[in-house]
Amino acid sequence: MKYKVCTGIDVGRSATKAVSIVDGVRAMISFPSAICPAIRLTDASAAARAQVETVKIGSHEYFTGETAIIQGRDEMLGGLSDDWASSEQHGALILAAIKRLEAQGIAGVATGLVVVGLPARVFASQRKHYAAAVSELLPEAEVKVVPQPMGPYYTMLFDESGMEQGGVDSGSWAFIEVGQFTTDFAMIERGHVVERAFNSCEGMRVSAEALQRLVMERYGLSISMAEATALLQEPLIRNFGRKIDVTDLVREAVQPLARTIAEKARQMFGETLRSMDGVRLAGGGAGLVMDALPSVWSGLTGVVPEGFIAVVDDARFAVADGFGRFGLAFDVYRRSRAQAARAIETASA
Repeated sequence: MKYKVCTGIDVGRSATKAVSIVDGVRAMISFPSAICPAIRLTDASAAARAQVETVKIGSHEYFTGETAIIQGRDEMLGGLSDDWASSEQHGALILAAIKRLEAQGIAGVATGLVVVGLPARVFASQRKHYAAAVSELLPEAEVKVVPQPMGPYYTMLFDESGMEQGGVDSGSWAFIEVGQFTTDFAMIERGHVVERAFNSCEGMRVSAEALQRLVMERYGLSISMAEATALLQEPLIRNFGRKIDVTDLVREAVQPLARTIAEKARQMFGETLRSMDGVRLAGGGAGLVMDALPSVWSGLTGVVPEGFIAVVDDARFAVADGFGRFGLAFDVYRRSRAQAARAIETASA
């Protein structure tokens, strides 16, 4: 069976990730969610490099990714609000993801099936508006909007060909997706989303802000939000040709948020934790906050066994990958139903 192009796009506040799947071939891209108005570049080589990172919406042109950081000094402070998904800048990042995939040779991305997500706490209120906005950006594509924390679940539920993997939907699982602006929670019991556990709290932005203060206090250095965010992944400050290791400051900056996430998860999942099959973490901050969960939960549930809480494979791409697999599964399901309908028509003729 030949599938159309199925693409999952995760427009995070720190990075935009996308996964396209066609004929069993997967393409993955990631770039900083930085954006600024485009300007004319006089250097030919710089202009050539910027071309693939420049998109246009209406009459406005934007630099995205590294070009926006270098040429526009974007500090990545945009998008830190619940209505970001409705902004023109957010739309530009979606177009930028499509353009980068096409530059990798993936034809038909803008005319295929595109799956995007919203944070759990705004999904119900913004889903229809967001679907319409993305459909306007990609008028030839079929657009599906799903909750952000469902991405990691879909990586477990569906294999890379979009087929359902046995045993997953009969279990009970909790998911925590640690993003830049929000941390999203979801709980699935025997294939059903539990509405009361569908929520969000603060994301890694809080830790990045704390890290800015800690670096200033210790070293007297003013670092941008973009730099602080990058330090959470690689804790080395560049300072006049040398590197300063701030691993201990990153650990200190992350701890308050980690405990907040652990407490919120305990509120969301409650006593149900004891009867679950496991808790899975995803997102760029997953590894940083994981260690706080067992200590916070053990007093309520007894000792949390090793392996019960785990970070999913390739945690930063788990949402986009899950969206892509969901799109593939949806396409398989639709085609199988169409085949069944044709078989019934033929038998009735």
